[in-house]
Amino acid sequence: METLPEAMQEIARIAAEAGARAAIEELEQRERRQEQWRRDRRLRNTRLLLENYRTFKIHCESAVFQAELSADDEAEALSILDAMMDRPSKQTLYIESIKKSAQRTRIIIAHIESMMEVYRILCAKSQKPEDMRRCSVVEKMYICSREWSVEEIAESEGIDERTVYKDIKAACTKLAALLFGIDGVKRT
Repeated sequence: METLPEAMQEIARIAAEAGARAAIEELEQRERRQEQWRRDRRLRNTRLLLENYRTFKIHCESAVFQAELSADDEAEALSILDAMMDRPSKQTLYIESIKKSAQRTRIIIAHIESMMEVYRILCAKSQKPEDMRRCSVVEKMYICSREWSVEEIAESEGIDERTVYKDIKAACTKLAALLFGIDGVKRT
């Protein structure tokens, strides 16, 4: 027969093990929720990038700060910025912010275009006709200079309007992996 202190130690051990198991389970659940949140955010960000592609393109084409400046233009722009840097002001900060924004936007546009080309190639190599359709749907919805309505896309592809949205969702899942790399892939 166990003595009272031994029984209490056994109860404490069992309680500690149960508490540890519960804590581990809670941490694992939090990690799964966090991973799902990150994945949802990447899919949302992929869709946001695509939805804003045309606006980004216009921004890049209209921005005062161009990436492909000639040596003279670049020197002139740099001298203007240098002169403004002598007296730091809110305007200087705004100009720097605008310049950085234009540069980042150009990088994002180039990345989207590059990954869309990879996506086109992957879809063309696929044996599934829906993959090429999905690529076409995404291009018409977000990339083409002409803005297509969902109705026009559905009619041109010979599909239902709901299928347009399903195709966009499926394409965004693949594009998230291309745009964000390993961080865009769902870990199971």
